[in-house]
Amino acid sequence: SAALALFISLVVMGLRFRAYLNGRHLEQQVEIARQVQQDLLPAPRQQLRNAEYAAECVPAWGVGGDFHDAFPVDGGGLAVVLGDVSGKGIPAALLMGVIHGAVRSSSWAESPWRHEECSRKLNQLLCEHASGARYASMFWSYYSPDSGSLHYFNAGHCPPLLVQTRHGH
Repeated sequence: SAALALFISLVVMGLRFRAYLNGRHLEQQVEIARQVQQDLLPAPRQQLRNAEYAAECVPAWGVGGDFHDAFPVDGGGLAVVLGDVSGKGIPAALLMGVIHGAVRSSSWAESPWRHEECSRKLNQLLCEHASGARYASMFWSYYSPDSGSLHYFNAGHCPPLLVQTRHGH
């Protein structure tokens, strides 16, 4: 009976060790995903064409669907994007990466008409390729210095806050 108990103990330890290794592998994969996601987001603080931008995403599960971005656009303008993909973890982070890539690679800040067209196309892409349980909200805007206007689409996201400071106050 001692030999049988020892054998059963070894089998249980072997199974637990395999589960431990699988868990460590998953942790490593999540860490890689977290690093890739952080590399997509801008630095927590940056200076952009007469504007200072500061923001940081801290996902609850190592990776998630929240995102933000700020970058210069043609014509001397500045784009600011805030968004959130439903859910948490790797599925939300993957969809966030797709949206981020679409925003960065399209020419939506050329004109209000292009902004509307790109919003429609991005929504269509998400409807066709994201699961029915997954959705995203986004506020994406660009400032046009020529007209002094802020153009934006609020696609179901919480309204952002625009704070102006006056020189000397």
